[in-house]
Amino acid sequence: MTTDFRKFAPHTSKHRGIIQSLQTHLAGHPAKADITAGDNTVIRKLMIATGVLIVIGLGVGFFLVSNLDKIIKDQIETHGSQVSGVPVTVGKVSISLLEGIATISQLRVGNPPGFSDRAAISFNEVTAEIDIRTGIVKRVFSDAPAVSIEGSGKRTNFDVLSDNITAATGDSSDQDSNQGDDTEITIDSIELQNASATLDFEGFSEPVSITLDTIEFKQLSGTGNEVSEQVLSQLTDKIKMAIEQRVSDLAKEAVKSEVERQVGKLQNKLKSLLD
Repeated sequence: MTTDFRKFAPHTSKHRGIIQSLQTHLAGHPAKADITAGDNTVIRKLMIATGVLIVIGLGVGFFLVSNLDKIIKDQIETHGSQVSGVPVTVGKVSISLLEGIATISQLRVGNPPGFSDRAAISFNEVTAEIDIRTGIVKRVFSDAPAVSIEGSGKRTNFDVLSDNITAATGDSSDQDSNQGDDTEITIDSIELQNASATLDFEGFSEPVSITLDTIEFKQLSGTGNEVSEQVLSQLTDKIKMAIEQRVSDLAKEAVKSEVERQVGKLQNKLKSLLD
């Protein structure tokens, strides 16, 4: 494309030479004459490429958000199983990003090898309230969780779980920060209401069920492994206290029953003597 400069200047002999010179120069450099068209082509390609990237980005974002529940579920099962050394399964996870609420249904922590097929810990539902801005877990709540403690007096399934978590915590601290689980977690409060525990020790004719008072944990922080160890350690201590109380109550009941039985025998003897 050439530019006719004659329309910008009068056709005098003086200007005609200048016009012819410019036309000759541009004719020898067509790229300069077509630079505007070239720029438009480049800009158009850049806009198309940018549009494609935006569409891909939106697609990935939508995929992550729409599959967030499954991603979290898989993470709980995978990481939980690795840390505890036993199968950890989850029925369903529901995440509400706007409300900052996560609900986990049918969470089950299995027993270590050598113990029964019962779940060591099971939750019908666990609800967590999370501060989206800070990432701090404000409250974790569960109603009617169930715990099963079994084994001998010297070593129980909870002892094995605690050892597994301690080992996993120690291993993770030796790993490179890019490979280990070094993400810090802060939990303000964990509350377990109406919890129950089933005790099945060697020598028991049948399992014994006890009801636990509301169990609360406050201000937990550390890596995922460390928090898991803190919770399990405190939970074990609270369950042991409940067991000791239950055993004490049973002993008192047994003593009372035996006293009543002996008193009854004595009364019968006295009655027979008087008769």
